[in-house]
Amino acid sequence: MNYVTLGKIINVRGLKGEVKILTSTDFSKLRYKVGNELILENEDTHDVVTVTVAHHVQVASFDFVIFNEIKDVDTANKYRGYYVQYPVDKLQKLDDQLYYYEVIGMKVYEGNEYRGKVVDLTSAGKTTFLVVNSLLNQRIQIPFISAFVKSVNTTDKIVILNKWEGLFDED
Repeated sequence: MNYVTLGKIINVRGLKGEVKILTSTDFSKLRYKVGNELILENEDTHDVVTVTVAHHVQVASFDFVIFNEIKDVDTANKYRGYYVQYPVDKLQKLDDQLYYYEVIGMKVYEGNEYRGKVVDLTSAGKTTFLVVNSLLNQRIQIPFISAFVKSVNTTDKIVILNKWEGLFDED
């Protein structure tokens, strides 16, 4: 089964094992709904634990979650640094939008010329940027807006950019 990352456990709050998650999802209330099964994964050791949401509160860009399987602060502390994962097959379809995981890995073309691959997405204010690893191994941030992005083909995993002089200094 494939998963998408919801965030990372960065701290513990209280004595009952509540974890503080730095969130990277726009759908916290839906993802951390009581009863949902999630995966906690350690990026370094690849240790994986299945947990069930018992309680959720969102404060700013943080989610505070109690899992049925984590009963106290000592157990919760063991999961600091773990990523919280959600099953891709349970994601709802978005109208005219894409999830980040759908864009990462796409090939990037400027007109007909291959320019690199999307390795990440990042946001600054209300603008999302494609982070492209170019042919010269440079990381270039391109605004994910129609002035720069001509089309996105999810079937072939291709992003076509409008031509912008100087966007890629590889010529």
